[in-house]
Amino acid sequence: EPGLLVVQVTQETPFSGYAGNKEISEKKLLRNVFVKGDVYFDTGDLLVMDQNGFLYFSDRVGDTFRWKGENVATIEVSEIIGMMDFVQEVNVYGVSVKNYEGRIGMAAIVLKPDQPFDGERLYKHVVDFLPSYAQPRFVRIMIMKEE
Repeated sequence: EPGLLVVQVTQETPFSGYAGNKEISEKKLLRNVFVKGDVYFDTGDLLVMDQNGFLYFSDRVGDTFRWKGENVATIEVSEIIGMMDFVQEVNVYGVSVKNYEGRIGMAAIVLKPDQPFDGERLYKHVVDFLPSYAQPRFVRIMIMKEE
């Protein structure tokens, strides 16, 4: 069963926060977890333990996924893809691929009416704007049904 990796914040293991973003830094801190007054840093990583007590990365919590040892923020990838003139909506998420650790990017795209999908332009765009680990490897074109 996966469990959340938290790290106790102490004088020996301080958490200095995210540079310039006190609000997000505070959201990553869990207080009074085991005893009143304790503080833990929420890594967002889910781990599993095998029968020998070894821990392995399983997944990420929230709007990120992990691929090739890197955390991918789905919102950032969605914003880059959403810049394309033929994209009406986009949702990016990680999917499991057999024999690979972590999750790889999938972009579900709704096209603007009367706009054709241009895979070559999309490919060039994500290569120009995203690091290789964040580039979605799968694209799903979604059809919006009119009611």
